[in-house]
Amino acid sequence: MGAKVNDLLNGALTNVSWSAVASGTASVVNASGTGNLVNELVSIPNGAGNYVTYTVSADVPSNFTDRWSTRPV
Repeated sequence: MGAKVNDLLNGALTNVSWSAVASGTASVVNASGTGNLVNELVSIPNGAGNYVTYTVSADVPSNFTDRWSTRPV
């Protein structure tokens, strides 16, 4: 594995889950998880069509007024 993915999500979010899909010859160690993405190992070789897509699902409080953003680490 060649890289670590780290992303700290907004602390107001609850029931956070995520999934990862590798395309081409890219690969991931964990295809899904909960909470922040911390030290998730991926390998993305050079070349067109090699990438990893992360999808995050979470509950957002009805009184949420902050900007939606993530904080890559």
